[in-house]
Amino acid sequence: KISGLKITDNTLAAVGLFGYVRASSGDGAGIRNLEISGKIDIKDANVMSPNVGLVAGLVWGFVENCRTTDVKADNTIIYKSIFSQSGQHRPAVGGLVGWNANSGYPHNGITGSSFTGTILVETTVEYIPGVTPNSGPYLGGLVGMANRVNVANGNVDADITVNAYRYISLGGIIGYAMGEKMD
Repeated sequence: KISGLKITDNTLAAVGLFGYVRASSGDGAGIRNLEISGKIDIKDANVMSPNVGLVAGLVWGFVENCRTTDVKADNTIIYKSIFSQSGQHRPAVGGLVGWNANSGYPHNGITGSSFTGTILVETTVEYIPGVTPNSGPYLGGLVGMANRVNVANGNVDADITVNAYRYISLGGIIGYAMGEKMD
């Protein structure tokens, strides 16, 4: 059990208890049986396409039986971006994991996990072609971006707010899913 996590560094690209989780080869890395509470409070972030979640920013593998405590006030993610350089700026923010990916089979993903808390994301720089980013977050209660992974038996009790100029991908469980199945 991890309690009282607090992250405020606005220079990180992968934000969470674990920034980036990946095996040295294959997709065998992951996080299992973790209870966490804490706050990510990042303002004026100037990082292109960050990955943000209480457990991990990016997991290339599995997340099993991970959860936050049942008190909403104990689990908060606030991410406010000021990134204004040209390019594709799509923050991936989830209650537990920002971006979950897997290249092998079976596609483990996130199973038996839950988030209770509050998420607020702002990416409000106006889009000007060739000048400012084509922005908008992938925002989900459990995971912001699920890329070729299964998400099964998840539960979310969250207040989710997003303020973005355009291209918002918002879901109660998953912000944006690419392939595979969701149970």
